[in-house]
Amino acid sequence: DKRGIKRLQTINVLNKKAGNRLPIASYWKRYSDSLVDKSIRFFSRYESVVTSRLHGHILSCLLGKENVVIDNSYGKNANYYNTWMKDISNTKLIQHNPAEAEKPPVHV
Repeated sequence: DKRGIKRLQTINVLNKKAGNRLPIASYWKRYSDSLVDKSIRFFSRYESVVTSRLHGHILSCLLGKENVVIDNSYGKNANYYNTWMKDISNTKLIQHNPAEAEKPPVHV
């Protein structure tokens, strides 16, 4: 997927230099639609989702999946969750705790 995006970006740069003769927007729309369809098929295979990616959390909610979103180090996921998702019954947030992350693991 990253190669496809990179190719479209390169074509877009070349297209701009050539005077915008190619319909790049229509290529990007088809490609982005295929990425969304691929993501929906992937997420649909599972009953629940655990993710640290905000878009994964949002897609899980849109698909009605039970999901857990793990906060990131700067609190973006927690802020989004607390603003928009905290009252949705099938979602849960795991907060990032920098103090815990810095502690070495305990071996028993």
